Amino acid sequence: MALTILGLQFAIAIFEAVLDFRNLTRLDTILLTLDLIDMVLIANLIVMVALSGYQLFIVGVGYPSDPEHKTFRFDEAAGPLKFRIATTIVLISTIHMLHAYLGEKPLEPSMIVQLAVFQTLFILTAVVLAVIHRILPRRNLSDRPEGDEGEDEDARTGD
Repeated sequence: MALTILGLQFAIAIFEAVLDFRNLTRLDTILLTLDLIDMVLIANLIVMVALSGYQLFIVGVGYPSDPEHKTFRFDEAAGPLKFRIATTIVLISTIHMLHAYLGEKPLEPSMIVQLAVFQTLFILTAVVLAVIHRILPRRNLSDRPEGDEGEDEDARTGD
C-alpha cells in the first residue's frame, strides 16, 4: 500500500512538473529532483525491509521436512540489513536537510542546529552498526550446517 501511494505521488509530481515546465526555475527543478530521489529511496527502503524480512523470517527458518533444511542465522543476516537501513535513512535525512537548506524560506538558526543534530545522530548510528557488525565474532565453517561450506559471507549478504 505504501509503495502504491509513493508511486502515485511520484507520478503526480512528474505530471505537475511537466504541466508547469515553462514556469519552473532552476531551484524548483533541483527541489523537485530531490523530492523524486527522496521518494525512490523511501520506496527502496520499504522493499528492502519487506524482502529482507521475508528472507530472514520465512526462508531463513526453512522447513524441517526439507532435505536442505536451513538454520536461522539471524546474527549473520541481520547485521548487513541493519547497516543498509541505517545508510538509507542517512541518505534520506541528507536529502531532507539539503531540501530545507535550498528551500525558498530561510531557515532559523535553531532549525539548522536541529537538522545537524539529527543528521549527526543518524550517521553515528550507521557507524556504530557497522563497527558492531565488524567486531562481532564470525562463525567458523565447521559451525555451519551441511551444504553451506562453499558459501562465503559476501555471497550470503550480497555485499
